[in-house]
Amino acid sequence: MFCMRLGLFFLASSFPVLASDSEHMEVTGLRYSWLDTVQTASEGQVDHEQLQQRPILRPGEIMESVPGLITTQHSGTGKANQYFLRGFNLDHGTDFATFVDGIPINMPSHAHGQGYTDVNFLVPEILERVEYSKGPYAAEVGDFSGAGHVQLQTRDEFPHGLLKYTSGSYDYHRLLLLDTVPFGQHSRFSYALEGTRYQGPWSGVDERLRKSLAWLKWSIPTDHGQHTLTFQHYKGSWNAADQIPERAVEAKLLNRLGTVDKSTGGRTQRDSFSWMWTRKEQDHAFHVQLYAVNYGLNLWSNLSYFLEDPELGDQFEQEDRRSIAGSSLSFSQDWVMGSIPGTLILGLQSRYDDIRELGFYKTVARERLEAKGKDAVRELQNGAFFEQEWKWTPDFQSTFGLRYDQLDVRRKDRLAAGSYTSNDAITSPKFSTRYRVLDGLWMFASAGQSFHSNDARGITSRDSAAPGLVPVRGYEVGSSWTRESFRMSVALWRLQLESELLYIGDAGVTEPARASRRQGVDTLVQLSPSPGFHADLELSWANARFLSDPDAEGRRVEGHLPFVGMLGLGSQLNSAWSVDARFRHFGKRPLTADGQQSSEPTTVVNGQLAYAQDMWEASLDLLNALDTDAHDIDYFYESQLADESEPVADRHYHPVEPRSVRVQLGRRF
Repeated sequence: MFCMRLGLFFLASSFPVLASDSEHMEVTGLRYSWLDTVQTASEGQVDHEQLQQRPILRPGEIMESVPGLITTQHSGTGKANQYFLRGFNLDHGTDFATFVDGIPINMPSHAHGQGYTDVNFLVPEILERVEYSKGPYAAEVGDFSGAGHVQLQTRDEFPHGLLKYTSGSYDYHRLLLLDTVPFGQHSRFSYALEGTRYQGPWSGVDERLRKSLAWLKWSIPTDHGQHTLTFQHYKGSWNAADQIPERAVEAKLLNRLGTVDKSTGGRTQRDSFSWMWTRKEQDHAFHVQLYAVNYGLNLWSNLSYFLEDPELGDQFEQEDRRSIAGSSLSFSQDWVMGSIPGTLILGLQSRYDDIRELGFYKTVARERLEAKGKDAVRELQNGAFFEQEWKWTPDFQSTFGLRYDQLDVRRKDRLAAGSYTSNDAITSPKFSTRYRVLDGLWMFASAGQSFHSNDARGITSRDSAAPGLVPVRGYEVGSSWTRESFRMSVALWRLQLESELLYIGDAGVTEPARASRRQGVDTLVQLSPSPGFHADLELSWANARFLSDPDAEGRRVEGHLPFVGMLGLGSQLNSAWSVDARFRHFGKRPLTADGQQSSEPTTVVNGQLAYAQDMWEASLDLLNALDTDAHDIDYFYESQLADESEPVADRHYHPVEPRSVRVQLGRRF
């Protein structure tokens, strides 16, 4: 079941790991740990133990360990999630950079949407930690990092082997095997194998999710560092219950768990290989990484039903076939200017996407009738950065960074038999400072710029070519307070997008968007009054508005979340039993720029009862415990059903999956 295919090619851009070991501060019992040298109040880290205490429906929900980030779905389980953060409807990933073991996951010029971020290849059990930072203030991160970035790091070794089987509602089955074995005198070889199938709760549609995963990691210690080789394979296929029109459910033409077109869905595969070398001396460190990715996706959707074609329907297929290769090199050096100590970090990055197939097709029941778009794209991004941190006093530090990025695009339109080229460059300054007011209380201030790239088809358009790289400017002030078992952080922030042209993957077209401004407040509170209890509360408010309204459409940014609230509670009942629960809520979202249409709020509660002792572990997960009939996602647009003679403007939604139970049983060895 776990077939392995590896496409090898060379080059690779990645997220560099530059910090020294002394920068990390782990605190037992607290869900988040601030770093000793964080630049903003909205940075943090989640460790392995706390990640495993989160009951999740889909692998992508592990991303919700980033405070204020919401993960939803508007289609089948195998498709990339929808993400929301800091007033952004990030769609499938634009403006939030995601990395796994240093490999960037966002896909530029993707068939389904710019920045497409599919993390369904993740195995939650192999994650060592999640590091996150919100806002455009990190010099080592480039494309798609306007709202922030997250780095998911896998483990080098497991403390024991594990064979685990999960069975759940709606014919959910998952089998996992993982272990670490010695390889040679000092090196370690870790692996994880997973197979998953799922029928789903949908009416009249068997989701038929089939997923296979293989992850292999070889860690070779050296005198002052380590070589790491990592290979990962993922293959998935599914049928999709896409978003449905509200009017059809109200008229009882459709069950709320039904779908209009039962032949939508997708299949995808991803193979990656990475080599990483790190070396740390007393006052300096090196980091080098090379990686390669082979990726493919075929996605069938039908969101307007019979609007464009009343006879055959509006189903379409999007195809993406690409090879990615890249590299990163970074060097850090501690040095002293007079009596002022500091750290200088220098880095080079490169990423090359060879997109062999970028297709958009008219289909019926997944059969192609007509090619509406067919391109080949070669996209090269190069970046260089430096960052200088000064420790003026033990209580006052500041960091200045500067990043330069260059984009070169070559596009071949296979339908029009035309070839196009474009290039762009951008310089992004960053500045952060922090001051310790008193023991445990730090104040922060940051300003900086990042960017996102635009889709190659929009960049090279003859009619209205978009800029290749679009700046995102941010400002933030905040504080964090730590007292024994209590921690609290507050950040006031503002983000402004100068201009953009986004590829709307669900429609297969590019559309210009106005300049916009987002601002808000993030609050995170942690409490761990005893070793056996922990709690965390996340509250985020955001206001997103367009800066101009020339066509009197309205100034609200469609789909953004004005309010997000999350509460996590956990208790270690005794040496073997523990219980955890998570409450997640996101408020009404404006669906139109004029604010006339909005969604309803969504609240979901998940719970877990877990047992672990000796050689056995088990858990009972209760997902959507309150069986809410809320919506994962809402849109407002025109569609037309088979028995309708004209289009109807309506709300369309994808429901939260109904309550389900999953039982996990694991044997350690």
